[in-house]
Amino acid sequence: MEIDVHFLGTPSISIDGGKVHIPQRKLTALFLYLLFNLRCTRDELAALFWCDFSEDSARQNLRNGLYKLKNLMGDDVIVTRGNSIVEINPALVIRRDTDILVAEDTVDRLLTLPSFIFLDRLYLKNAEEYDKWVVSIRAIYEKMAQDRLEKGMRESMHTGEHPPEEYAGRLLAIAPYHEEACRVLMQQYGNRGMTAEAIRVYTGFARRLESELNLEPEAETRELYRLMLELRASHGKERRSWVVYPAHERAVLAMTREYEAFRAGRECRHCIFLGDMGMGKSRVIHGFLETEETPELIQMKFETTSADIPYYAIGKIIDLLAERFAVRLSGPVYHDPDSLKLYNIIAMDAISGALKARKVKLLLVLENIESIDGRSMDLVFSHLLDKCRGEVLVIGEYCRSYCLNHIVPIRLGLLQNVCVQEMEALTEQETMAYFSGKLTESGDGVDLLEIHRRTSGILMLLEDVLQNIRAGRSEVYGVRDSTLVKLAELFASLSTEEYECLELLTLFRNGIELETLAAITGRSSLGLIDAVDRLHQRRLVLEEDFEGHLVVRLRTAMIRDVIYGQISRLRRVELHRLIARHYETLCPRDCRDYFYLAELKFHFDRAGCRYERIYYAMRELWHRLDYCDEFFPTIKSGQELLNTFYISKGETYAEFAAYARELAALGDTLPAEQNEELTLMYDYLMGRTLIRDSRGAEGIVYIHRMVALAERLDRDDLLLKGYMEMVYYGIKTENEALMRENIRNARRIRQFSRYETENGVLLRHEALCDIMSGDYGHAEALLFQSIELLESPRLKNYSYIHVAAAYDYLGLIYRRQGDYERSAQWLGKAIRLCLEKNVKKSLELFYEDLGYTQFLAEDYEGAKANFAQSAEIYSMFDTYWLRSIGESCMAVIAAGEGRQADALQYFRRAEIYSRKDHTREELAVLETSRQALQQMGIL
Repeated sequence: MEIDVHFLGTPSISIDGGKVHIPQRKLTALFLYLLFNLRCTRDELAALFWCDFSEDSARQNLRNGLYKLKNLMGDDVIVTRGNSIVEINPALVIRRDTDILVAEDTVDRLLTLPSFIFLDRLYLKNAEEYDKWVVSIRAIYEKMAQDRLEKGMRESMHTGEHPPEEYAGRLLAIAPYHEEACRVLMQQYGNRGMTAEAIRVYTGFARRLESELNLEPEAETRELYRLMLELRASHGKERRSWVVYPAHERAVLAMTREYEAFRAGRECRHCIFLGDMGMGKSRVIHGFLETEETPELIQMKFETTSADIPYYAIGKIIDLLAERFAVRLSGPVYHDPDSLKLYNIIAMDAISGALKARKVKLLLVLENIESIDGRSMDLVFSHLLDKCRGEVLVIGEYCRSYCLNHIVPIRLGLLQNVCVQEMEALTEQETMAYFSGKLTESGDGVDLLEIHRRTSGILMLLEDVLQNIRAGRSEVYGVRDSTLVKLAELFASLSTEEYECLELLTLFRNGIELETLAAITGRSSLGLIDAVDRLHQRRLVLEEDFEGHLVVRLRTAMIRDVIYGQISRLRRVELHRLIARHYETLCPRDCRDYFYLAELKFHFDRAGCRYERIYYAMRELWHRLDYCDEFFPTIKSGQELLNTFYISKGETYAEFAAYARELAALGDTLPAEQNEELTLMYDYLMGRTLIRDSRGAEGIVYIHRMVALAERLDRDDLLLKGYMEMVYYGIKTENEALMRENIRNARRIRQFSRYETENGVLLRHEALCDIMSGDYGHAEALLFQSIELLESPRLKNYSYIHVAAAYDYLGLIYRRQGDYERSAQWLGKAIRLCLEKNVKKSLELFYEDLGYTQFLAEDYEGAKANFAQSAEIYSMFDTYWLRSIGESCMAVIAAGEGRQADALQYFRRAEIYSRKDHTREELAVLETSRQALQQMGIL
């Protein structure tokens, strides 16, 4: 029989799929209470539901109620044991929606719950104690829901599995003053151009804060509100179509200011606009010219093909000016560069004099300044921008992507008479503003952060994406023909070596080290460095540190896709295969370098190698799970690194499901040894994941299967991992016999002595077995052996978490012997080691153990401080192992301080958390806490 119970929202009960109707409200509440707690005493039930009755009447009413429930449900649902115990039949399968809030792989399932209000509207007359219980449990579940929704919201900002606003909206419903949720909701509405909705969220939130708490929103929230107002205002007023983002506004302002000063005869500066290709530099200049009266205007555009011809550009300028203003010049002398230079200087002086004499006010627009040859540029600096300043105002644009002389922008920036305006790529906020108001319903659900990442904020590419969205195209990141033409011009300006280098860089997911690129291509590192440096100056590639590897990669994913798509499929596949095989020579089977694993996974996937593709995909997942220590980070060395490795539980199980489908599809097409290798890895990772996720009964099936196959194949490495996983399962289930059996099995493995780290860990696990059986002397000796081995020079840099765990067990030994001072010393040592190494994993347990030791020693202030530390880490990573101990102790502490409401909250949390793993120690501490609270009249 299976019973499904909904405690959250309007309560309901179904047995084997059929909804149960109980005619009396109090009987419904009684049955729900039994289903929630599973096992109760008659005294507890009588006092809870008939608190205003005499003891005899209360017990009589309880008997009648249980009799009616048994008649409705059948005799095999509610079981009475003797005169004191009432319980739900342990043989039944009970599924409760509240379990979602403590399950460790169901953050996304929160969104399926209709409500987070525990037993909504199920209050009873004349049952004050029951109503108190409902209120206390309700508060606990709302706080748990808030913690999980916060995690889901932040996770979805990274993974994109669910829209963050779904979590934020649910979060504000139960935590109406949650400022981060308010900002996320505003940001997401803003991303989709729904500025009115974003403003509505803010005004409602601000009104609520002011009226209920007499507070105002934080500065960050007010700033986001200001941005939304600006975005709404920008949509309501006429804007020049060629002014797209703030850098354009600044450019127009600079041009207008300097041009007005120039025409009025005041001191002014030339305006030069710098930026990458596709940032709208020329567009802004042309738009400006259309709106301004420019009686004397000359526009010139230079081509990259003439960039290497000395004095070509200045000659072109001289000829055009001389023709426009009828300046007679003698013909140039070409027999040597010095003569040509002298001629150009004399010519510029003559033109300058003629312009002064005629009092000309000439606006000279120079496009593609980057294509002016170096010698011409010298004369542009010395004459055009200096000697002709009163008569000529230069407005120009310089594209870094075509940059052949990166010194020129530096020189321009040093000139006092030049105003240099940078047109950098759009920021994330500017990308959001660009799309705001431009998308109709067809753009709903567009991920603007992903668009920004793929375009690098290049305006030309953003326009491509916008047009694709508006047209409803499935390929959002395809480029228009006009963009392809621009890119073709850019690629044509590259040398053969530069373009080939660019092509090769498109083949790599996370970039590549130059040394590896040289090895793969057979080229000299020196030549590659030169080519990459030139590409870097053009801002086409960037360099970054990836997990200790200095790599170069293409800056913009959409440009990468264009170049990659122009490589023939045959060539791409063979290059990926070649690269993958090279990385295999750098990456041994036990490689712990994530950079190599990620690249191997990527290249074998692109090369279409069936076995290697799945093998390295699982190896990469294995590494990420190791880093996250089966779902919570061990070392946080920066948010960027954490984002690289972090994998949510939903993502993890989705990957396992995909691997299972692929392995089934491959069937017998792979050689037996390859099939067995993949099966071993899959079963180990799946089993380990389930066991760590408190689904040990499912997980151990995979581990048993993996161990049997490893034994048959003589795979000692995986056999050892299987035995150790069964030891860990024994720890979770408090099965000492299972632990000892698998420790013995592990030590029987051939050449076990080679596995020093594993030996150190098993010594600690064996010590735990002795602690469980009370042999503390032998346990202590084993722990010191474990520490000595793990702190040896070969192992100490990788084993500190195992050493800290051994310190924790030493603390446990002394606590059980009543020596709380020495226990606290060892536990403090474990915590200090973790803090020194920036380790998060297990810190919640160490703080919890230290807090419990201090509680037993009646050092309540110390206990409170350490329980607070452990609770923070538990909440951070959604873990529950032994969590109820701290809550139980805090209940007693709060009761002793006269904080009855807080004591009840702590105790209810302890009740809920203790049901996660049902460890003996948790249940014992919970019962002690229950008795203490009952004696104080709180329960």
